[in-house]
Amino acid sequence: MTKKRCVLATLTLITTIAIACGTAQPTPAVSPTLTPLPTKGPAAEAQQASGMTAYERSCARCHGANLEDGFSPKLSRPVLASYDTALELHEYLRSAMPKGNAGSLLDQEYYDITAYLLFEQGLLSEEQVVDADSAPNIQLPD
Repeated sequence: MTKKRCVLATLTLITTIAIACGTAQPTPAVSPTLTPLPTKGPAAEAQQASGMTAYERSCARCHGANLEDGFSPKLSRPVLASYDTALELHEYLRSAMPKGNAGSLLDQEYYDITAYLLFEQGLLSEEQVVDADSAPNIQLPD
């Protein structure tokens, strides 16, 4: 198991335990610390972890913890790959999600969620960061 997978698994386990015990912390009133925007290495790992946290907070209740087991449409590889670029996916998420509260997240959170979704479905390498500069150039396969 890669270090990134261990970190993501640990964060998921902690969140699950906190929710099960009824001790989940409320969403802070201030914005969370956001991911820096370098293009390689630990920044990509940090962005995916931040994206996973934002996904769990804002998306998982509808789309499911594993992206495909919720009551809303599955966020499967074919669905995500139907967007031509990471930018198109980001723009859709920002303009339509969360349902009933579209645009309520910070732009960086939408980039982080985009990176997390694409990485989890094998459409993004673990070195790639999704930001305003890179997103138009990250082509998604048909």
